[in-house]
Amino acid sequence: MDWPPLVPVDALPGAVRARTILAGSHHAWVQPIVRADVDPEASLVGVVDVAGTPNLLLQPGESVSPGRVRLTCTEVAEGIGVLTVTGELAPGVPVGSAPEVLAALHDGEPCTAGADAGADGCPWCPSRQLTVMSMEVIGLRVGAAGGAGRPARTAAVDPERFRSAAPDHWLLHGKRAVRHLEEYHQAELLAVVRAGGLGGVCAVSVRTADADGVVLTCLAPDGVADVVLPFTPPLSDPRALAGRLARS
Repeated sequence: MDWPPLVPVDALPGAVRARTILAGSHHAWVQPIVRADVDPEASLVGVVDVAGTPNLLLQPGESVSPGRVRLTCTEVAEGIGVLTVTGELAPGVPVGSAPEVLAALHDGEPCTAGADAGADGCPWCPSRQLTVMSMEVIGLRVGAAGGAGRPARTAAVDPERFRSAAPDHWLLHGKRAVRHLEEYHQAELLAVVRAGGLGGVCAVSVRTADADGVVLTCLAPDGVADVVLPFTPPLSDPRALAGRLARS
């Protein structure tokens, strides 16, 4: 199915767009900044967003020098653009000594193994041999990817607004959450619409979904009907969609 995002990409505030790009990026290009007349080669590394702070994740054998760098993030949902971050890269530390990074890699949940656990101590952990390098953000620019033969148009983003902004999780996770809901939670969807008084329904699909609610299209022997389920308060993260509907 194809339903529109809650906010058109071009209407997103620059800080929200930048945070969304960083939150949706699992890899980024990092390039040392040395002199204006020198253009060092960029390296592709892992990256994770921790409350607006980019953290580089280096595999064993990978090496990036601390200091001034440029980070370019392009791997995001919905084609919302490219984020370029300049800043100071701190020396690397073992991932086990960075609990906030482990929590981010666990999608906000704490690691089930202690910092001294081996690589198999927690089945969801990245390798304990990863190195983390935190980046202090100094400047940001965001814009669409450039087309063939023309440069991309970018706009500066204030670092303080960037740090205080939240990613648009509906852009990042909305479509995947809806697909999961339709494929794996048909029983719950049927229970919701039947509890609302719509009998004889044999299948339910999601017509639209956003932070304010969903419209479910219900197939019954006598035809098709739409059921509107508003969310109060709004649902900021679509990954909680199934749980919210179960409580409707």
